[in-house]
Amino acid sequence: MPIETLIHYNQALYYKALQESHHDGVDCRPFIDFMLGVIENSLYKYVDLATETMKAKDAGRKAIADVPVNVTVNALQQKVLILLSANPRITSQEIAHTLGLTDRTIKRALKALREAGVIKRVGSDKTGHW
Repeated sequence: MPIETLIHYNQALYYKALQESHHDGVDCRPFIDFMLGVIENSLYKYVDLATETMKAKDAGRKAIADVPVNVTVNALQQKVLILLSANPRITSQEIAHTLGLTDRTIKRALKALREAGVIKRVGSDKTGHW
């Protein structure tokens, strides 16, 4: 994450660290402590994001592995299955936005997967899940 973004999200603490660094002369330790803390927090967030991404990929592999042998699943349908396994309550609009495709394209892929018996919608369109 760019340093400017890190500082933007922690602007009040940034200015406080600058003030403390110039209080009673110049002492850069408060500013250095602030910056190291911000960088450390961003690294923890990165590790959490990477962990979640790996979990989603593992869930996606499992979802694809669970597809019956006699069913052919194309690349788009595989991507949809990965997203569905990571978040069973995801909407077709959210899938379309994530993949950079139209909602209609995603609805066709979902329909094909439903007709092949790979997925099933449980509940209503608004509150249900896959």
